Amino acid sequence: MVYSLIVKKEIRRSFDHVNNQRWDDAAKGLTPNAYHWVAGDHALGGERHGKQSVKQWFERMGRVFPKLHIDIEQVEVTGWHGIPQCSSSGGPTRGYLTAKARM
Repeated sequence: MVYSLIVKKEIRRSFDHVNNQRWDDAAKGLTPNAYHWVAGDHALGGERHGKQSVKQWFERMGRVFPKLHIDIEQVEVTGWHGIPQCSSSGGPTRGYLTAKARM
């Protein structure tokens, strides 16, 4: 229970760093074998494997959609995995972003 609260807090903090384009800070919380996935066939869709790959995706996201803002709706913690459910604005469309991250 306490562990899941800590994970949820850290995921929310990481997304705050992303929303404010603090890429190095956002990547600090990732493990070396981080896994990140965004559904869809678009500029931000696909999978990333490893801390550096996820950081590069953050940087790309900031270049492609500089006004993108991601709101965490819910974080599910299962074992060592934190899975945020997010909504977004400021990108090509407003809507629901499905992302999965192991941090």
